[in-house]
Amino acid sequence: MAASPATRRANRDRKGRDQRRKSPTASARNPDLSRWYSRTLPDVTPGEFRFALDIPRGGPKGKPLKLDRFVETFSWAEEEASVSASMTLRRPEPDDADAIPISRGTLVRCRVLWQGHWYELWTMRCERPEVTAETGQVAVELVDDMAIVRRGKRHYLYRKTRRRKHGWFGHDALRHAAKKDGIKLGKLAKCSKRMDKIDVTGSFLDLAVKVYTHERNVTGRKFVLRMRDGRFEVVPYARNKIVYRLARQLASAIVAHEPVVDNPVTVLTGRARMGSGSDTKKLSYTKFDRAVVRKLGYSHEVKRYGRVASPARLRALVTRDLARQYRVNTTIKVQTQGIPFLRLGDGALIVVPSEGFTDDKAFVYMKAVRHTVEAGSYITEVEANYHDPFTADKGRQEREARARARRARAGRKRGS
Repeated sequence: MAASPATRRANRDRKGRDQRRKSPTASARNPDLSRWYSRTLPDVTPGEFRFALDIPRGGPKGKPLKLDRFVETFSWAEEEASVSASMTLRRPEPDDADAIPISRGTLVRCRVLWQGHWYELWTMRCERPEVTAETGQVAVELVDDMAIVRRGKRHYLYRKTRRRKHGWFGHDALRHAAKKDGIKLGKLAKCSKRMDKIDVTGSFLDLAVKVYTHERNVTGRKFVLRMRDGRFEVVPYARNKIVYRLARQLASAIVAHEPVVDNPVTVLTGRARMGSGSDTKKLSYTKFDRAVVRKLGYSHEVKRYGRVASPARLRALVTRDLARQYRVNTTIKVQTQGIPFLRLGDGALIVVPSEGFTDDKAFVYMKAVRHTVEAGSYITEVEANYHDPFTADKGRQEREARARARRARAGRKRGS
């Protein structure tokens, strides 16, 4: 017995819901946190973190020189894959220049004590300090060694030779270049595909970006380039091991909804061709929403889509492009009691019920993180959004796979 139209429609809708549930977009909007995180931490108690700043091997007999008694305030920030810091110190006596032996290039290490264990947060180099002679105040900016790796410039050339008939692996080329440039290396993710030729004129960082961009394009894997303890590392991108929940300890929250397109069109007409030769047909389809036109006004655009397989394909393309005109990027900026382990790219639960950040909608990803420690207070400023780098990569890979399948089908049709 054939199914009724209502049953077929219900089955089709159920299938569509299943596909949306498994898609990268649906995964980002409704993440299954139990797959990634085994537990959540309780709310942070103020004052449970103890910081220590020192100069490694800066004291007598190569021991660390502690800076805690000189520091008035310090902060560090992670933004766009770079780490920077600043600190303000004060000499015991304004004219005692030897009390704080800091100059350009001096290494400063920051550690934190939490639950009986010391964790190293960062080690960075000082820029040229600024000294106020009357008060003995010393202001210092710090940068990680990634800035040093970025400064150099020379020509890197790796290609096939008799000994390397199949080319170079990217990580082998990096090790060879680092040995020549005197750069210390830490962990290096192994590349799975050889490169016939690597030709880069620039810094060591440019070479690393070139190598691992090729690896990402071939395999879809994503990597993080960073400095750890003065060593250059390339590691696979990974989620944070625990998820942080920011709720009652929030001091302030600012939510911004920014449109992807500043001046969206409200009426879109798509034009295309179907068929070939004398059977070519011209197609046209206009899409709009009356409620949107009343709200935003009438703005018409005509877009050409070239050759399409069917009128339904043209309708789908026009509907998709019009929907993209109304997309909104939601960003939340919060101040919270300090958590030193919040890093760029981490996932966290930021609960602000009045603005809709509840349940699965509260799960966001760190876009920028800034920590500030002053006398008696420690706050962390976070900027986050819903953009998940993992599902974004998965979506790109799925789109590329669909494009390859379409080209393969078209090739088989031409062959037959």
